[in-house]
Amino acid sequence: MKNIVIAFVLLFSSGICKAQVKEEINFQNVSIDQAFEVAKKENKLVFIDYSTKGCKPCKQMEIEIFVLHEVAKLVNENFVSVKIDPVKNKAEEKRAKEVYSITGFPTFIFLNSEGKILKEYSGYRNKEEFLSLIKEALRVK
Repeated sequence: MKNIVIAFVLLFSSGICKAQVKEEINFQNVSIDQAFEVAKKENKLVFIDYSTKGCKPCKQMEIEIFVLHEVAKLVNENFVSVKIDPVKNKAEEKRAKEVYSITGFPTFIFLNSEGKILKEYSGYRNKEEFLSLIKEALRVK
């Protein structure tokens, strides 16, 4: 009986440890121009998440999709990621409209390190759809 209790405690405590490990997309605290510089140095692409604080689909992507191991691993290994809130950052709002023609949120832009758009999508995407977008961008590069 004592061995069963010890085994249960070990299994239960290891499950708690695994549940607390959270992987997510590693968004850099840099400008888009700085992201291009880092991407060139690291031989990566650039992923821009245009989202705003009050946007429900933006928040949904953040808490449901960006924290999934498979999504985070694929993005972190291949992209320098930047989250931009154009409502808070007027210079980026101008770029969002003039350069990328963004009209809604969230909008996801996958670019090469030179700034060429590989793929661009708007709106909430489930895990399978978002993984498909990432893989398409990686094929186009």
